[in-house]
Amino acid sequence: MFIYAVKDAISNTYSNLQTHSSDAVAIREYTIATRNPQTLLNQFPNDYELHLIGEFREDKVIPLAISTSTVIITSATVIELDKIQEKNEQIPNQAV
Repeated sequence: MFIYAVKDAISNTYSNLQTHSSDAVAIREYTIATRNPQTLLNQFPNDYELHLIGEFREDKVIPLAISTSTVIITSATVIELDKIQEKNEQIPNQAV
């Protein structure tokens, strides 16, 4: 299991500690939260990032130094990808 946290760029703090089996699962959960218009992730997408901060094993925890944590995805990226997908869905298919 991997350990993730959401970083708030405005307050320079980490919160919402969570564990997931992979980056893909973490991205899916973060994307769902970001798409919810009632969340701060959605309201202020430029302020939030999902970071990988460590690994959890049955026999030990392997933390990453916060200075070397890995950005997995940002809320701004989720919002931008949704806009691109929405725009592409509006383009009619043309027969070649």
